[in-house]
Amino acid sequence: MQKKLILKILVIAALILLLLVPLGMINGVIFERSGYRYQVEQDIANTWTGNQQIIGPVLSIPYEIRYEEKLWDKEREKYEIKEKTRWQTTHFIPQDLAIAADVATEKRSRGIYSVPVYTGHFTIDGEFSSQSLEKFRKEVRGFIKWGKPRFSLAIQDVRGIGANPKLLWDGESVSFDPGSSFPNLAEGIHATLPAPQADGQLRFALELELRGSRSLQIAPTSKDAATVLSSSWPHPKFNGRFLPVEREVTPEGFEARWQTSSFSTSVEQHLKACLAGDCSSLRVTSFGVQFIETVDIYQKITRATKYGILFILLTFVAFFLTETLITTPLHPVQYVLVGFVLCIFYLLLLSLSEHVGFAVAYGIATASCALLIGIYLTGVLGKATQGFGYAAGITLLYAMLFAILRSEDFALLMGTLLLFTMLAAVMLMTRRVNWYEIGEKIETRLPGQGMRERTETS
Repeated sequence: MQKKLILKILVIAALILLLLVPLGMINGVIFERSGYRYQVEQDIANTWTGNQQIIGPVLSIPYEIRYEEKLWDKEREKYEIKEKTRWQTTHFIPQDLAIAADVATEKRSRGIYSVPVYTGHFTIDGEFSSQSLEKFRKEVRGFIKWGKPRFSLAIQDVRGIGANPKLLWDGESVSFDPGSSFPNLAEGIHATLPAPQADGQLRFALELELRGSRSLQIAPTSKDAATVLSSSWPHPKFNGRFLPVEREVTPEGFEARWQTSSFSTSVEQHLKACLAGDCSSLRVTSFGVQFIETVDIYQKITRATKYGILFILLTFVAFFLTETLITTPLHPVQYVLVGFVLCIFYLLLLSLSEHVGFAVAYGIATASCALLIGIYLTGVLGKATQGFGYAAGITLLYAMLFAILRSEDFALLMGTLLLFTMLAAVMLMTRRVNWYEIGEKIETRLPGQGMRERTETS
């Protein structure tokens, strides 16, 4: 009889390992559906616009200098000093910058999937330092004159530019042309300005309409910059190198404010590296917001399936204790059928969540699986109290799992407490069991014979 007990335990362990196969297949379906959603996001980004990043503005000014060059004169057979001129370009960043954006959001759908997209209305005001220009002019040897400056703004996806951007430079309206002054950030806009005057003002005001999807990032190239973003989207995720110094998030939307300076961003050094060809460091100085969905059903279901083998293990342990302590025999096929129901729960949860939301789908899947198990075990065990007792226990387990999924910060703690509680319950129930003699208590009749006898008696 002791051998039969050991064999029973080995069979149960093998069945648990076998049920890892359907759980793995379900995880594959979850990954596939998540991939479909990502593909839809990419398709919508290709037809609308993708994530946006704004870098700038930068004032690029060409200037002419006079220099001397030593040349060899073949006829006179000696070197002569000749005076020549050439054009070079220097770059300036604003002394101060104020960025304000009102971002209107909507959802674009394809099939059962939807992606948040936005249209941002930007106003960018600032001033370049005329003292910096004058200082540069005095320090450059052989300076002759300034050329026409280019006011540039780099934009990640120029397809998102809506109405024609408007620039007021020194009170005068200036039109934009495609392209920026950044060597490795060619996409953007620029405006050609009149040559700076000694007594001219270098203030500007820019209006820009920009479309995008999911993410908006800003990298202001200014010594001091104040940025304010507001939107009706109620679920923002602030990210980037800097978090907002002030923010307010309500069900009606959010408003966030950033305050940065050249001391914290090292923007001048990053800009020099970008103009030399490497803009990676300038890109990472950005900050902004992601327009996220509150519930990522695929992430939650993936987390839920990680507890699948635990639920199967606990259910099979309960079955084994029923056989051991109550001497009610259960066939391995009955173990497997209940195990399949526990696996199907996650497939039901996935398919329903894509249509009715995660919480509702979770409730329907739990009720369906618990009811099916309760009806099935009532027939197997011959008692409704035992069959629906198992159903109630499984419902309680899924309720605990739902609480774990809802609480990301305490998920590990709650999961650990659940394991500890279940282990403690099993240990307390079996603390007086003599496992060396338990084989004698297992009836030698064939599985299912007890149910047939009950039927014949009735």
